[in-house]
Amino acid sequence: MLAVPAGRLIGSVLASGTALVLVALLAAAPVALLADPVAGPGLLAAWIPGLLSFGAVAYRRVEQGWRFRLLRLPAGLRVRHGLLGVRSQTVPVGRIQAVGVDRPLLWRPFGWYRVRVNVAGYGPGAGDEEALRSTLLPVGTRAEVHAVLRLALPAVPPAGLAALVDEGLHGSGGQGRFTTSPRRARWLDPLTHRRTGFAADEAVLVVRGGRLARRAAVVPHEKTQSVAVQQGPLERALALADVHLHSVPGPVSVVVPHLDAAAARGLAAAQAVHATGARRLADAPRPPRPPQEGP
Repeated sequence: MLAVPAGRLIGSVLASGTALVLVALLAAAPVALLADPVAGPGLLAAWIPGLLSFGAVAYRRVEQGWRFRLLRLPAGLRVRHGLLGVRSQTVPVGRIQAVGVDRPLLWRPFGWYRVRVNVAGYGPGAGDEEALRSTLLPVGTRAEVHAVLRLALPAVPPAGLAALVDEGLHGSGGQGRFTTSPRRARWLDPLTHRRTGFAADEAVLVVRGGRLARRAAVVPHEKTQSVAVQQGPLERALALADVHLHSVPGPVSVVVPHLDAAAARGLAAAQAVHATGARRLADAPRPPRPPQEGP
């Protein structure tokens, strides 16, 4: 269905915080040696492990995205990738519980995004292992994100889903369909309170967050396991509350922090109703198909 070009993958690794740290480490060594020739060897000994560590992180990101292919099979979505060795796995579409789309800060000028999923039955994993199992698109364009959303959530109307996710990634404030944190939430979220919010249609709930690095999480109503409203002492003083939509373990976190307390309770109640109705509809027996006439 899609492939990630090598040039785009390398560019995404270079336009990352890891690459910036590597550049800083490479520049720091000669500066330290010139500034203090006596202490320079000791600083160099401390510099090498950091360089190796961040270099290994950058290499793993290349390894996880090299020759990345996403294929559609009857059993689900097949992911293949690898630099020195090819790895593949099949993600059952019916087990996808939540889809997360990220837009890192340094990728924004290039129009790049990343798509990851929570899958039932995978269980918690270590960082690299979880990244390998949960990534459906390591770096892609907006059109490719829309294509992956259609593949991962085939029961959701694609046009409405794409528009809602785009609004979640690019919008801000109370514009459009998103309900956002009230102005008083700036005391707890001075940078992100205008971005934090949620929106829902008849099929999914979309939660957005982040200002510099933006993200949107999509949860089909029938995949909602439970909803919780939490309130800390500072939130009680400001009449705010957090809403947690519980999902299976994975990289996609579905939390709407610092909503108006009444809006938080309304979201929890509405999502419970949506989830019950959607599960009842999904579990309803389907009428048998009429027999096809022969030639």
